[in-house]
Amino acid sequence: MSKQIKAISAIVLFALFITGAYVVYNKLGSEYEPELPGSYGIVSGLPETEGKTSEYAPDFTVTDATGANVKLSDFKGKPVVLNFWASWCSPCKSEMPDFDKAFAMYGEDVHFLMVNLTNANGETAEKARALIKQEGYSFPVYFDTKSLADRAYGVTSIPSTYFIDKDGKIVASYSGSMEYNVLERGIKAVIE
Repeated sequence: MSKQIKAISAIVLFALFITGAYVVYNKLGSEYEPELPGSYGIVSGLPETEGKTSEYAPDFTVTDATGANVKLSDFKGKPVVLNFWASWCSPCKSEMPDFDKAFAMYGEDVHFLMVNLTNANGETAEKARALIKQEGYSFPVYFDTKSLADRAYGVTSIPSTYFIDKDGKIVASYSGSMEYNVLERGIKAVIE
């Protein structure tokens, strides 16, 4: 009988422990907001972030089409649309015509930094160049051959786009493939 009482007592104590842990976890979890790499206090999606200026955009170095090093900070003084993509990414490819259209319309007022995640999942600069040439896109392409840009922004999925004002602050971000009207809203948020 005493073994049964001990077993029942152990089960009750264990159940109380689990219940207490659950309550504490939910209480603390609702108050704790971790600072994740690349989050910069921004909620993904333009409707939530439009018009809210965040922290300064992290700087990074990539290479341009000629192989020259280019830093994000080189473009301070002019708004930037920063897009992370790869040639194997179907959602990336689906939004590229809209980026090309936006580049044709806003390229004088906004710098488009179309950053290819070179070396990610078999991506190469040659594959990226072939896609750009095949589709006839005119926007400038940059290559993140050392993963400096995607690490600076904590990119975990692509496409990911950041809208950066002329002072170098992130105004909005969007994760996933964008429709043209959403892209245009992001651009207008950094040029107005």
